[in-house]
Amino acid sequence: MAYDYSTLTKYDLNIKELRNHVLQNQFDFKYYDEWINGWMNVFINAEIDTLTQIQNLERNGVPLFEVFVKEISFGNADFKFNFIVEGAKNYIKNSKATPKKIPVSEFLKKVMWTEEETESSHEINDPVYLTTLPTGNKMYLLIDGNKRVSQLLRSGANEIKYFDISAEDIIEQQILLFTIEKAMYAFLIETYTFQQHLKRGRYTHKDIFESSNIFKAFKALNIK
Repeated sequence: MAYDYSTLTKYDLNIKELRNHVLQNQFDFKYYDEWINGWMNVFINAEIDTLTQIQNLERNGVPLFEVFVKEISFGNADFKFNFIVEGAKNYIKNSKATPKKIPVSEFLKKVMWTEEETESSHEINDPVYLTTLPTGNKMYLLIDGNKRVSQLLRSGANEIKYFDISAEDIIEQQILLFTIEKAMYAFLIETYTFQQHLKRGRYTHKDIFESSNIFKAFKALNIK
């Protein structure tokens, strides 16, 4: 069970199709089957926990957050991440993060974003919010600021100010609310990280396997 905050509706996550897709895209990793089995255990139990979270929300009233919804497809299994923009802004405010700058050419190469025609209600030069989400040929996702970026590009800007929110903080700082979202996000990050480690050959397959979050942050969910 998962949730689409933009429509306030719950939907079923097709774990079987997700598993098939992951196995069809297997990479050269000695412990691949054990690793995927562990994550499937995590997803199944995360769904159960998420259903309880959803029921609590429906019982107590769903808070009205500004949410950026990003859909990811795993073959025929679709999944939606609900990034809570207010949570991201509170984290940046409380952590007193310093904005960075990225050239427009690099932004377009590395960042998933959506062009918007309407003007932003924010100052055009206010920093936008990025986080890591390696999918396809992109490395980052714009979770707040699509209108500002669209206006900047139309005005011929050469660089974009941004805040970079780490994957760890996305999970820990309530920017993703539901357990299944946190698990799926951690899985995507870990998949990319493992592939990079294997490509570089600095660690043994066993060391990489034992570093998995199925034995750490999501250990409690890695049960049959």
